[in-house]
Amino acid sequence: MNENGVTMVPLGGYPKEIREKATELYRQGYTKTKIAEILQIGRTTVRRWLRSGTHPYLKPHSIETKQKALELIKSGLSRRQAAEKVGLSYATVVFWAKGLSNKYDNESCKKYPLRLKRKVRRMVIAGMKKREVAGMLNVPYSIICSWTADIHTVNSRLSGASERILAKVVEDGYFMPKHAQLIICRSLRQELGLKLVRVNHNWILYSERDKDKVIKAMLAKLNLNYISTRKMVKLKKLFYAN
Repeated sequence: MNENGVTMVPLGGYPKEIREKATELYRQGYTKTKIAEILQIGRTTVRRWLRSGTHPYLKPHSIETKQKALELIKSGLSRRQAAEKVGLSYATVVFWAKGLSNKYDNESCKKYPLRLKRKVRRMVIAGMKKREVAGMLNVPYSIICSWTADIHTVNSRLSGASERILAKVVEDGYFMPKHAQLIICRSLRQELGLKLVRVNHNWILYSERDKDKVIKAMLAKLNLNYISTRKMVKLKKLFYAN
């Protein structure tokens, strides 16, 4: 109790002794209102204790269950999804997850455009590995997993040549195909949402991640140490075209 006569509730809830005292007084015949007056606590709190028989935070759970719930959250699932997976209440999982690093909350709360989510789903359905998609689009792997949790891929639907081209795009950010590879690149563009542009006599397949870096890498690949401002503007229009 503070100097104003108000009962202060300690962090973590009331002590166990007060809860046991409330139960004992109720067994002796005291009403809930009288118990609240004697212990100087709220009547709603007394009623909740007597109704549940025990304080909700004291409900026992195994350490394995808690660790499983936390691992599900770290893998990219929301707290509500994790609660459904392990068969616990949402409030319990939220209480456990308070000790997690804020990076999981920051990433899950970060706003991503809907078109990006749709592109990720198309890429995974087409057969790309989720970790490769995360690297290509610069999206955390946990977020990719949460967006594609309902997609189950057994084998890659892409051919060996397509996978090699995709690996090159993931590694360098772009791929300069030969004429015989254009059919594959156009197919990848349609299925995975990649971009395909023609610069002079060269075709370039690239991801939308870090377009400026891709342009600089392409210029270095072509051994172009200088390019006029007008040509650079024209080049950017090609790469940034929707």
